[in-house]
Amino acid sequence: MPRVIKILTNYVIGPIITFGVYIFIFGHLLPGEGFDGGMIVASILILCIIVYGKDEMEKRISVNTAVLISVLSAIIFIIIGFVGMAGLRMEHKYFLDNFLPQGSFSHLFSGGIVPILNILVGFSVAFGFYAIFAYLSEYKTEE
Repeated sequence: MPRVIKILTNYVIGPIITFGVYIFIFGHLLPGEGFDGGMIVASILILCIIVYGKDEMEKRISVNTAVLISVLSAIIFIIIGFVGMAGLRMEHKYFLDNFLPQGSFSHLFSGGIVPILNILVGFSVAFGFYAIFAYLSEYKTEE
């Protein structure tokens, strides 16, 4: 890959990852949610695979680590759902029941469990798609 593309990629990595994380943290206040922010972060990770190569990215974020983060995020999502179902509040007992206090409208902590779920979905999507692309980018040459 030409050196200019690597330099430009170095300049856009930080702002794009910051924007993706911003989207899935503030997803309950904006039209975007965890999936959208996760795809933004995944797109920059995939760009890094294309620009720097799979071997260089494997040194930084291994595919096994990405799969582990993705699966752990999904498991924690399910656990939070069952905690709501366990009925910490006696009014409702259903999956993903909001058991955290709700703040005032348009503030970061106004969504109860929704911001936490958006962050978990963002991590799961970002590292899941990164792992899928990394697996698909492996190739074998015929001998």
